[in-house]
Amino acid sequence: MLIFRLFIISLISLVTIGNNIAQKYGKELHTENNPSYLQWRKNYKLTKIQYYEKRTIFHVELEFSRNNTGWVQTVSFLPPGETNSWVLKDPTTNKAYEMLEIRHVKHNNKEIKSRLRYSKDKVFLDLKKSKRSHEKFSCEIHFKSLPSHVKKVNILEGIENKYADGHWNFFEIHLKTFGSSANKTSPIDPYLEQSIGDNIEENAPDPKTEDNNSEKTPILNSSKDIECNKIFRLNNIQFKDNSTRFENTTLAERSLNMLHQYLKIDPDATLILYGHTDIFGEAQRNMDLSKQRVEKLQLWLVDRGLRKYRVKYEYFGSEQPVNPKGGPENRRVEVKILCDD
Repeated sequence: MLIFRLFIISLISLVTIGNNIAQKYGKELHTENNPSYLQWRKNYKLTKIQYYEKRTIFHVELEFSRNNTGWVQTVSFLPPGETNSWVLKDPTTNKAYEMLEIRHVKHNNKEIKSRLRYSKDKVFLDLKKSKRSHEKFSCEIHFKSLPSHVKKVNILEGIENKYADGHWNFFEIHLKTFGSSANKTSPIDPYLEQSIGDNIEENAPDPKTEDNNSEKTPILNSSKDIECNKIFRLNNIQFKDNSTRFENTTLAERSLNMLHQYLKIDPDATLILYGHTDIFGEAQRNMDLSKQRVEKLQLWLVDRGLRKYRVKYEYFGSEQPVNPKGGPENRRVEVKILCDD
């Protein structure tokens, strides 16, 4: 009887998982176990591609022996929105498609991370401390289903890192096309793609609802605009719905570089980042998301040499909207530079 009950519970779990996958990914169209691609490094392998109506999933592996060619001392897995996150690139049009998430990161066949979607999910492994002679890593890289006109893609770990050593890159991957509604989507702009998630946080209404009479915080466009102890809006740092991913990574990093350079020139200056979300969704979820966003900016600046105590942050969720009716302008980051006048 106990065995029967366990069987029923397992069966229910499998059905539930299957239903969740079907809801998120759509109908499974095809699985290709031996995809055709140009192998750049012998120890980097693309083992399988799964095609769904809403997603294309690439299964990759990295295998190497300690102290042999291709040996690395650290291995990292980065979620979407990072400088060296995986992207798909169409070599014909040079169009880039941003990753949705990474799933099932395994080290020596043992899962160490089930899902990477936000900056806090980063995985860094120091292999110098390991006594193993052989290391193996694998994961799933998830993208939205591509338009039917895309026949071939490269997977690049960082959009400009085509032949960078130590990067998991895969070239000339031949894709299946199905001629169905699954691939009748428009090309995805990596800076405009909407994130998908289990929790819908903001779901901002049409931008036409913006309250043009709402009070505006002055915008910080260049270091020349900086005034000590005054709050400015970092207009180039905007986020996608329910995500820590930038709407435009190039513009966002331009603003972050400006802050970085200013603090390098003035070693006594510090700054405070203020994180905000739109008004829609659960209050606690918005509060957590606003924290994750400013934490991402703090980490970006600290990773480039600033001391952590010089980059502080506060977060307010949806409590201080600039547009009380809701809108993307509420998903913002503000900054105050603390320095001598």
